[in-house]
Amino acid sequence: MIDVNDFQPVLRMGITIDEEEYIARKLSSMIDIKKERILDIAPGNCLIPIYLSLELNKEISGVDDWKYFQEG
Repeated sequence: MIDVNDFQPVLRMGITIDEEEYIARKLSSMIDIKKERILDIAPGNCLIPIYLSLELNKEISGVDDWKYFQEG
């Protein structure tokens, strides 16, 4: 299980971390994925794919062109 306190918002996107967790929980109950690996395009701060990966026991890779993360 994810502890949302371990994640800090990178950029205020009009959605809270609690709301991201809520969305991920709703999505995890709706999707039935047969593949072991999933690609998420433009996941933002990646909290939803991280939660889904743990909840669904799947490998989820995220690709985004976000410039708000610091390198290193």
